[in-house]
Amino acid sequence: MKYIYRKDSLDQHYYQVEIPERVRCAQRIGTFSDNKYGGKIRALEAAKRFLEVSLKNAGQQHLIYGHSYDTKPVGMSGVVGVVRMEDKNSNKSPYWRASYFNGEGRRMYRRFSVSKHGECGAFKKACAVRFAHTNELYIESDAYLPCLPDVPFKNA
Repeated sequence: MKYIYRKDSLDQHYYQVEIPERVRCAQRIGTFSDNKYGGKIRALEAAKRFLEVSLKNAGQQHLIYGHSYDTKPVGMSGVVGVVRMEDKNSNKSPYWRASYFNGEGRRMYRRFSVSKHGECGAFKKACAVRFAHTNELYIESDAYLPCLPDVPFKNA
């Protein structure tokens, strides 16, 4: 996972979370020892929780998931078919994108600018488009929702 690193030496085994300086949060570095948390798996789970809570409290939860594409999904919204996107090679505003299939089976996209509509406004519009074309909206996780959609939804 992004920002979580494994450190192993002869006498130390731990995960370290390093949150970027551009994120304003109380604590940027967290260390999670295998011994303290009862093994590798539990230490990693604690590191993930620390990262998610820190980024969410800073309003930067979209940084949790990232890819190295030029145009990349930087945030799992928790809603199937709706994702937050950013173009790292330009100064264009991030946007929320809804995807759906048209009547011919072709994947279609519709995007809404965060600078034009605001974070919640763009997200709600993307959810509305997704709902209009699929007649359903599934929320897999509410941990990363910037706000609740205005259309009816089901928990996946």
